Amino acid sequence: MSGKKVLAIVFMAVLASSVLATAISVFSRSNTTNGNNNQKQITIGQLNTQINNVINFCLGSLPNGKDECDSQFKIIDQLCNRGIQQIDACHNGKIAQYYKIRDSSRAEKGLNSTK
Repeated sequence: MSGKKVLAIVFMAVLASSVLATAISVFSRSNTTNGNNNQKQITIGQLNTQINNVINFCLGSLPNGKDECDSQFKIIDQLCNRGIQQIDACHNGKIAQYYKIRDSSRAEKGLNSTK
C-alpha cells in the first residue's frame, strides 16, 4: 500500500471518529436544558465544520473518489435522516455532487459505482 493511501485512510478514520464523537455529544444533550442553547449551537457549528472538512476532502479526491468516503457519507446521511437540518450537508447538495462526478468517472472507465 502506498504511503499516500495509508495517510488518506488514517485521515479519514480520524475525521470519522471526530464527527461521530461530536454528533453523539450534540444529540445526547437535552433540548430543554436552560442556558445551554449557546453551547449547543457552537457544538453544531463544530460538527458542521468537521463534516464539511470530510466532504471537502472527498471532493478533492475526485474524479476517482475514495471508497472510504462512502462510509463517511453513510454516517452523515444517518444524521440527516434524523431531521437535523442545521447540518449543511443535509441540504447543500455537495454529497450528491460528489457521487455524480465520481460515478460519471467510473462509468467512463467501465467500473461499477458503489454507494
